[in-house]
Amino acid sequence: MDARKIGAVVRREFIERVRTKWFIISTVLGPIFLLGITILPAVLATRGGGARIAVVDEEGGGFAARLIAQLGTDTRFSVSVVPSPSDAKPVLDSLTREVQAKRLDGFLEVSPTAVEAGRFEYRGRNVAAIRDMELLKIAVRQAVTV
Repeated sequence: MDARKIGAVVRREFIERVRTKWFIISTVLGPIFLLGITILPAVLATRGGGARIAVVDEEGGGFAARLIAQLGTDTRFSVSVVPSPSDAKPVLDSLTREVQAKRLDGFLEVSPTAVEAGRFEYRGRNVAAIRDMELLKIAVRQAVTV
């Protein structure tokens, strides 16, 4: 076969494909779709405003007060303290219901064992908000080191 004939066949097939409606739509909407699925999740994860969180204080003051002072420096959080008896399960269940009812964004449990181990548990519906979680981690770290 002659190279000119092959070129003519390739050119004809290309033009036939380019003239289709789906080629034009995918050429225009494809990049927009890709930008949307890469940028939109990042924008949604970083936005957020006024997270209402509760600090469950099982130890009776010291660390929880430092943590609330750290969180109070950032206007992003509205923090309340929930004192907890030795059996914290009813309090945690109540706060979980508050989170599910969307009256509270989340709560952080502060117990003497958590402070000693350096492992704190946060339960909430805003755990996908990357900025909120980072600010919360920073506040906990600063409260531990003070």
